[in-house]
Amino acid sequence: MWRKLKRLKEIVWDESGIPKFWAAISPFIPGAIQWAKNTWPMQVSKVKEMIDLIQWWWGIPIAIAWVIWALARKIFEYETPVIEQPTFYQHGRDWYMELRARGKGKFHVVVNFEVHNEDGSLFLPTIFGYLWNETHSNPIGIHGGGNQRTVFARYVDGMARIFGTNAASQAVAIDLPKGSYTVVMSIHDPLGANITRKVKVLNDSSAIHVS
Repeated sequence: MWRKLKRLKEIVWDESGIPKFWAAISPFIPGAIQWAKNTWPMQVSKVKEMIDLIQWWWGIPIAIAWVIWALARKIFEYETPVIEQPTFYQHGRDWYMELRARGKGKFHVVVNFEVHNEDGSLFLPTIFGYLWNETHSNPIGIHGGGNQRTVFARYVDGMARIFGTNAASQAVAIDLPKGSYTVVMSIHDPLGANITRKVKVLNDSSAIHVS
């Protein structure tokens, strides 16, 4: 129960921007009330009562409407399965890729890639499926709020080795000799959205550099 309340607080208060919204509109409220008083003479008792009511209660309907809108927007954002942009980091002489997911439940993603030479031409005339952890091919399961890590480029005898699968789902080791390359990754999430990420891979024959 406490975890649910904490999650609700994060969705509605921490990320909805209510404090910022309140701070932005508050300075204009006194001026708006004064304008209303000047526009409608205070001799009319009903108008005066209405303005007094607005003066005391103006914040409540605005706050309710804002909370409802923020809650619906954030719940949809939190619960909808979606993949974020991959990140890359170095460990030893190898480079790893981390893929994070937001949303609810476990779902599957598909990652494909192709390799281009420095001049833009294809290094190999085909698109490969990504081979996760050198053993698991597409699709790969991932939990909302979780992540998956795998080797992106492994340094092997002066080569930058990327692991993929061909159309027959057979493992293929793509060895990139000394030179500069662009790996174009296509990541598909459960809603059919497609993330394209271009990754620069430089092999100087003594180390791999990814950017």
